[in-house]
Amino acid sequence: MYGNFSHGPFRRVTNFVFAAALLSAPAAEALAEDNVYLGAGMNSCTEFLAGYKKDPTLTEAVYYTWALGFMTGINFAGDTFKGQDRLGVLDSISTEDQKARLLEDCRQHPSDSYMDSVLALYLAMRKIPR
Repeated sequence: MYGNFSHGPFRRVTNFVFAAALLSAPAAEALAEDNVYLGAGMNSCTEFLAGYKKDPTLTEAVYYTWALGFMTGINFAGDTFKGQDRLGVLDSISTEDQKARLLEDCRQHPSDSYMDSVLALYLAMRKIPR
């Protein structure tokens, strides 16, 4: 009735959703501890790097998607950046450069959370002249 979803793009989406669920398992634990942050960004850089070593494409897709959502949320965080050009920040450097900077920051700070690397990237992009 719905077609064969065992190959092609549907298979990749299924794999992505399954991997995202596995990578965000610590998020359920974080929720139980009343943390306000959830998702792949709560994992340590060590966990990110271990996943990256096994499957760089999938791991980077899951984590970078989380990073974009998080940084977009910061952009819309109300009065925090009042009077500043918030919306132009995310394209101040290329996607590939953003991914490379996140990877390098995690390599330099493996015990930090991935979110810490995302915050460092975001703050660095805010300082780039537009």
